[in-house]
Amino acid sequence: MDTKSKNKFKETLIFIVSIYLLLISTVLIKNSIKNAEENTTPYFESGSFATRVCEIFNGVAKEPGDSLTTDEFEKVKSKYQNILNKKQKEIEKEYVDRIKLAKEAQDNVLLNALTTERDKKISDVRKENYRTNEQIKQEIIKEKNTKYARNKEELKKKSDFKYYIKNKSTGKIDTNLDDPSKLESAISSSMHYVKLPEGDDISRYEYINSYCKDNNCEMYFIVPKDISHDSIIYEEYEMYKRNTKHFIQSSIISVIILVITILIFIYMKRNSMVYGEKFQLIYSKFIKIPFGIRIIIGILMFPMLDDFLRYEKFLIGMRLSREFIYLTIIGVIVIYYGCCAYDIKRLRNDKQYSKESFIGEISQCIKESFIRKSVLFKVVTFSVITTGVSCALLLSFLGIGGPIFMNELIVLFAFLYLIIYFFLIVPCVIKNIGKFNKILQGTKKMSEGDLNFLIDVKNKGALGELANNINNIKEGYDKAVTNEVKSQRFKSELITNVSHDLKTPLTSIINYVKLLQQEGLSQDEIKGYIGVLDRKAERLKVLIEDLFEASKVSSGAVELNIEKLDVVSLLKQALGEFDEKIQKSSLDFRIKIPDKSIYCQLDGKKTWRLFENLISNILKYSQENTRVYIDLQEKDNKVIITMKNIASYEMNFEPEEIFERFKRGDESRTTEGSGLGLAIANSIAELQGGKLDINIDGDLFKSIVELKVIK
Repeated sequence: MDTKSKNKFKETLIFIVSIYLLLISTVLIKNSIKNAEENTTPYFESGSFATRVCEIFNGVAKEPGDSLTTDEFEKVKSKYQNILNKKQKEIEKEYVDRIKLAKEAQDNVLLNALTTERDKKISDVRKENYRTNEQIKQEIIKEKNTKYARNKEELKKKSDFKYYIKNKSTGKIDTNLDDPSKLESAISSSMHYVKLPEGDDISRYEYINSYCKDNNCEMYFIVPKDISHDSIIYEEYEMYKRNTKHFIQSSIISVIILVITILIFIYMKRNSMVYGEKFQLIYSKFIKIPFGIRIIIGILMFPMLDDFLRYEKFLIGMRLSREFIYLTIIGVIVIYYGCCAYDIKRLRNDKQYSKESFIGEISQCIKESFIRKSVLFKVVTFSVITTGVSCALLLSFLGIGGPIFMNELIVLFAFLYLIIYFFLIVPCVIKNIGKFNKILQGTKKMSEGDLNFLIDVKNKGALGELANNINNIKEGYDKAVTNEVKSQRFKSELITNVSHDLKTPLTSIINYVKLLQQEGLSQDEIKGYIGVLDRKAERLKVLIEDLFEASKVSSGAVELNIEKLDVVSLLKQALGEFDEKIQKSSLDFRIKIPDKSIYCQLDGKKTWRLFENLISNILKYSQENTRVYIDLQEKDNKVIITMKNIASYEMNFEPEEIFERFKRGDESRTTEGSGLGLAIANSIAELQGGKLDINIDGDLFKSIVELKVIK
């Protein structure tokens, strides 16, 4: 028994050692391959050194001159504009209360004085801070040249990097060498130098090479041997040397460990050591973990493995204890994923195992019961799963961490997440379940025909909005039914009114034609009958023309000749046309129209028709010996025309009904109106981007026209 135990211990130890060695060699080889190019490139051939050369070049060779970018210009221009806006707001703030008090006191003298004083200060600030585009441009160029000169002066004093730039065309030399004539001596005694445009890899100095060729220049960038150890170039140089040394060490160690690992596996095979049994033992422990937790652990382990594999200084710069922990965690993760892979293989190939597994049971459960469960059950299930994820997250980072010695912030985050989840999210979910059930109950009652039921959900969130939308749909449906009933009534009235208004003059025409057919009529009687026929025919013509006009404008089929018009002049002309009728009437017109011109984009003829219909209605339907008010004013970029009169009949209808065709306020139909005037006027206003509103207050009839003003 002792011998067997010793052999078993020996096999287990060799198995564990081989796994560790395999992991070490894998990590080292991965790092070596990944960083091979970077770690084998000498510093003076690297991109880091090329960057230092380009910094010197940009600081001394590339003069800014008169060039500037759009971004530079806009930035400075915006700076002055912001200063101006800030000072202007300060001035306006200084005077706003004083001007307000002057307005309230109706002290126009003080108001004008304060306004003038404020405007003068704003004008002075604008003069002080205003810059032309050319002034801004010159200011930017001056600042850039000053900065360039300052940087160049600082670079001349640098001792760790020498430069020598010669323009072959002019012979001009720019250098920070103590003696420009000793260039060859400086080169021969240097640690490294770069000669451009030739003599070095063009890809790293492509821009400088192009500059040299375009400007016929020759450049030398020299690193002296006696460079200061505090210099950034020296620090980068030493860092590259250390990286190269580390790379060589890692490569040698990885090869040695890999060879040892191969020899161990050969030894294990020759001695019939069955490491499949070791894996089966581990797998037997693995499948005891609940399936859901296995998935969560696998998800959490993946970013940890990625973090460990990204670490590039393995075995160099770390304590062995930490490296051992690293390898152990990587080994556990790799074995865990191996068990996962083997488990997936079993699920695919072993149908019986698939049915008996947790995932099979879950699938069957979902098919048989979950989809028939209540909303509460589904939400509770979701809460349990998310709670499990939260706990697993907290426990995972508490126990393992990635890396385990840098996880305090993650643990705090996970703990706060759990607090927020239990005390905010869970109560909120439960509360919303109740609201959702109320909505379900309400929609069920509405579907059963109870349209008076209102869903009572006092919530500003999505569920509250949904409940309000459902209530609004119900109200909209009720309104639609009401409107349909009203529409049918209007349709019947329209047919009746059209028949009446067309039949009346037509009947008169027929009767008078019969009278004219009688014999023995005098010339005066004939003339009288013909006059009546002419009036009735003209009346019939006007009715038909109004009907066609109303149909065209309401359907938008009319062409508009839009132009810039003075609304003030147009209204005055319309009133002038009706002046004779106004004088003959007993109405007292009170007109308030400004003298200044107000312009709108309108069709002159159609707008004339709008004014004509409104004024005509006033003359037809106003109570005798009453006042009529016509007012025109400009407000908020709109011209508002208000016409008010006292009706001669009882207005027992809604304002919107008067816009219906053949709808007349005088339902006795004793006047000459067609009932189309306001319908036409409303359509004309809407076609031109305006609107016509009607207000009724007792016997007061008020029409309000709004049109957009153009400046």
